[in-house]
Amino acid sequence: MTKALKNIPAVVEYLDRAGWKIGKSAAYKHKKEGKLLPSADGTFPLKTVEKYAKQWLEKKDGSGTLDDLQEATAKAQLEKLQAQARHWDTKTKIEMGEYVHRNQWDRELAARAKVFRSDMENFIRAQASEIIRIVEGDPEKAPDLIEMYLEHLEAWLNRYSKPKTWKVVE
Repeated sequence: MTKALKNIPAVVEYLDRAGWKIGKSAAYKHKKEGKLLPSADGTFPLKTVEKYAKQWLEKKDGSGTLDDLQEATAKAQLEKLQAQARHWDTKTKIEMGEYVHRNQWDRELAARAKVFRSDMENFIRAQASEIIRIVEGDPEKAPDLIEMYLEHLEAWLNRYSKPKTWKVVE
């Protein structure tokens, strides 16, 4: 059984004890305006009274409450402010050169890949006779060939992985 208050004076007394600012005339006015509605039997269920208070009244200590729409609006405004702050932070970092434009990054990376490819092609072309000499057509000498490849690979990777200073073009 849902607990209910029998009339407006009982509602006012209940809300007053709960710390809400409310008088009898305001409660009757709110009933007339449809803000405080009784159930079909004329009583005021506590859930309805508490919802009414949260939506339309202030606490005696001066703190107000926000209804769902006000709360959603405040949350949306906060999210908007946080997004703007992130945007401004990013713009500041871009202006300070802490970010590189994506297209520029892609071009620089492609240029470094060309260097890597060039090193590999030059090795293959320049070392063909050395490769033939190392293995002497003998499959058993494959470990010697692999060792030579790995030494050159290490040199290519060292060259390719050298720190690169990226210049930001505005």
